[in-house]
Amino acid sequence: MPFFYIDTYKKLIYLIFLLLVFQANAIPDKNIGLVVTVKDARTDEPMESVSLYNAAKSFAAATNIYGEANIHSLELEDSITLSYIGYQTVNITLGNLLRKGGRIYMEEGVFLQEFTVKGVSRADDHINNIPTQIDIIQAKDIALFNPQTSADALLNTGNVFIQKSQMGGGSPVIRGFEANKVLIVIDGVRMNNAIYRNGHLQNAITIDNNMLERVEVIYGPAAVIYGSDALGGVMSFTSKRPRLAFGDDEEVFEGNAFVRFSTANKEKTGHFDFTFGGRKWSSLSSMTVSSFDDLRTGSKNRSEYIDFGRRFFYVDRINNQDSVVRNSDPLMQVGTGYNQVDVLQKILFQANKNLSFLANIQYSTSSDVPRYDQLADATVSAVDGIRRERFRFAEWYYGPQNRLLSSLTMEYKPTTKRLFNSLSVVAAYQKIDEDRITRRFGRATRSYQEEDVHVGSLNIDFVKDIKSTFKRRKEEKRFLYGLEVNYNRVNSMAYDENILTGEIDNNGVTRYPDGGSDMTMVAAYFSYRQRFKEKINMTAGLRYSHVMLASRFVDTTNIELPYASINSNLSALTGSISMIWEVGNDWYINGIASTAFRSPNVDDFGKIRAKDDFITIPNPDLSSEYALNGELGITKKIEKNRLHTISGTAFYTYLFDAIVRDFTTLNGSDSLLYYGDYYTTQWNTNAGTAYIYGVSGNISFELSDHWKLKSSINYIQGWNTSQNEPLAHIPPLYGQTTLSYSADKFQFRFLARYNGWKKAEDFDYEGTDNLDQATVDGSPSWYTLNTYMTVSLNKNMFLTFAVENILDTHYRSFSSGVSAPGRNVAVSLRTKF
Repeated sequence: MPFFYIDTYKKLIYLIFLLLVFQANAIPDKNIGLVVTVKDARTDEPMESVSLYNAAKSFAAATNIYGEANIHSLELEDSITLSYIGYQTVNITLGNLLRKGGRIYMEEGVFLQEFTVKGVSRADDHINNIPTQIDIIQAKDIALFNPQTSADALLNTGNVFIQKSQMGGGSPVIRGFEANKVLIVIDGVRMNNAIYRNGHLQNAITIDNNMLERVEVIYGPAAVIYGSDALGGVMSFTSKRPRLAFGDDEEVFEGNAFVRFSTANKEKTGHFDFTFGGRKWSSLSSMTVSSFDDLRTGSKNRSEYIDFGRRFFYVDRINNQDSVVRNSDPLMQVGTGYNQVDVLQKILFQANKNLSFLANIQYSTSSDVPRYDQLADATVSAVDGIRRERFRFAEWYYGPQNRLLSSLTMEYKPTTKRLFNSLSVVAAYQKIDEDRITRRFGRATRSYQEEDVHVGSLNIDFVKDIKSTFKRRKEEKRFLYGLEVNYNRVNSMAYDENILTGEIDNNGVTRYPDGGSDMTMVAAYFSYRQRFKEKINMTAGLRYSHVMLASRFVDTTNIELPYASINSNLSALTGSISMIWEVGNDWYINGIASTAFRSPNVDDFGKIRAKDDFITIPNPDLSSEYALNGELGITKKIEKNRLHTISGTAFYTYLFDAIVRDFTTLNGSDSLLYYGDYYTTQWNTNAGTAYIYGVSGNISFELSDHWKLKSSINYIQGWNTSQNEPLAHIPPLYGQTTLSYSADKFQFRFLARYNGWKKAEDFDYEGTDNLDQATVDGSPSWYTLNTYMTVSLNKNMFLTFAVENILDTHYRSFSSGVSAPGRNVAVSLRTKF
């Protein structure tokens, strides 16, 4: 169904324009201009009397007592200089200043580019106030590294691990947590919904990384601000924002476009976006189209696993029969290619300098996405010395992955700041289609399972800042408080098709309850932060959440359950307390103690799913799983003309009432006939306790004005104490090292990415880690060498060139069902206008 005709979409647009027309008539037209705010990077205090001027000295201004100055009559390419005695001079173009939201932070002796983050608290905050480990990926980094998907973009942090079951996917792992235990947020809207599962989740690729302004990865629980699911961390994606005209310009028109080709999967991607607006209105439109052929893996295998990852045979339909076909190139992973289209439309209305409205519409769709690990699942044998493969499936693919997001955001900063300094309201609607199509080899029955998820959400967030002086000491206090309502409706249907006769059987087994499911979460939170003696920053917060779920079973023809419905009412009170302490000589210590929870969703309660020799059946008696987390970090900054940073973080998480799979019976039997095969029955149950601990280290050295070295390393261990076995989702030792060079017209990165061994005995016993997709000894260690460079051909055109996996190494990331790309050459040509 075309998304242009979705009723909810039209209703939202009508509402947006009614609001905009009302505001346009109610508020007089004013020249907003560009207001710059300059603050001290260490104290976050506004800086008065900072000088601003352009190269020609035709423009000059100074900041007021609030650190603000108005910039006008300049072009986007014009460079602006900020100068203040005792602080290093800052040079920045007006275009870059706009992308930073008009905020600049200055430090004594050094200027750092990124000081403002939003994902941690849903409000703009200074990074020095953030106690948690956080990584920031900027738009310029995404442009340089040219990741094919947003999941690939997360790899560039060096601290996020990515699992893939197929090329059209990417499941982020943060501190040993994955899928429904890490939270994905796009433009302030949670993407996690009622059918996010426990295993591996590929939804991150539906975010268009080519339209991202930045990505913030927050490590560790964030339950106070985000509620359920944020046990391991949060990935907060922020897409680009429309720009208003300012200065002497009555309107603005600008855009970007690029084309890219990659050799490993013959990727062909085209993108364009453009902004058109005036002083009050602005529109941003974007489209990205990508086509991926089958993926070629690396040729250099370990001698002891010479055939690992090779695709010697594949299934094809020939003369109306399933046939096993020899692959002419075993390095080519036949059954991985797919296509994707991403569309974005934003409309910004700036009513006045204190009030704005932003309409945001995103749509992502794809072709069918083959599930490669299932298509390659085969029993290998040798007959007369000749290799034979017996495949389980002839067809296994996801139907088009469709994600529609429409949201309306209001941001208000009142003149009289009694109850709050800023208010943000985000109302959103999402529709997600998730379909699975399977057919066993040699059988005529093709099975369809189709899930439609409708999500409505409302977030209201308040910020109240208080700055005062007590006994000659400056004190800063910040209150964050807000409400969240989130509603999910899940419709699940299934049917079977005889591919020979075309006959349809509507009595297929649905993945989720066929009578539909509803899940509602209502929550309120409060957080308080205070800075003491300008050396200690403490934050404490609480959140109360209540989750209601109802699922209904109608057709029991295939599976007879002893209950007709599932009903659940669960509540959780979570909290956190943290401290940042500047102990002196540029040493910083941060500590966090927090609780987190995850309320079981429709996937936990009501899923029916067969894998290997087991089938998961519904369990109506589940409760929330909880985590206790402790974290300690140490950072050393060395500022001798250049900034060097060394940091380390250690964490420990204890899980209890964890939801795990366990054996059960149904109607007195421990097996179940499902689509012609018998499976051992299992269900989800709160029987688990487990712990995860780990350490991560990061260094960043500014070697010169142009050269910089960064490196990260992560070590994580986990154990399922209730079943006395290794915990699932725990990646091996991993990290990366980057040497970078940056100049005005040339950028270069040399990157080494590496993983340690994951031995077979360290894989989980339930099969979530996919030991069957690794070697008999487990997941071998590997490393790759990669180079990236960008050359500025002129002020509007850029050529980007990359060679990834230079040594053409074959490797398959831990728990993945598809091997990584071999040597890959990627070339893109970018232009702005």
